[in-house]
Amino acid sequence: MTVDFASPEHYQGYPVVLHDGIAALILDEMANRAHMGIFPLHLMVTVKLDVNYRKNIPLGKPLKIIGKAGKDRDSRDKGWSDIYNQEGELPTEANVLVVDMPNSPDPSELQELG
Repeated sequence: MTVDFASPEHYQGYPVVLHDGIAALILDEMANRAHMGIFPLHLMVTVKLDVNYRKNIPLGKPLKIIGKAGKDRDSRDKGWSDIYNQEGELPTEANVLVVDMPNSPDPSELQELG
């Protein structure tokens, strides 16, 4: 799964830099969305998020965010997500471990939600 994104000013950490917590949130969400793309009626939650911050991410600049899901159809799986800047560099990446969502809604209820 790939998304193009430019962060708004209110996501600022240090001046003109994306807040690291927002970067972690984006990476976590992309890894989970990648799983939803493969298993749309199977909700999973993150139990481990390992983020590598290599370089500051500037605000308002084009970013490419990529989320990848593992291949397991088990109750736990791995995921990966990356944030690339407009130069094609990888300033931030994450490895994610997800598990089945406890008390997950019935799949028929999820279809009704769209």
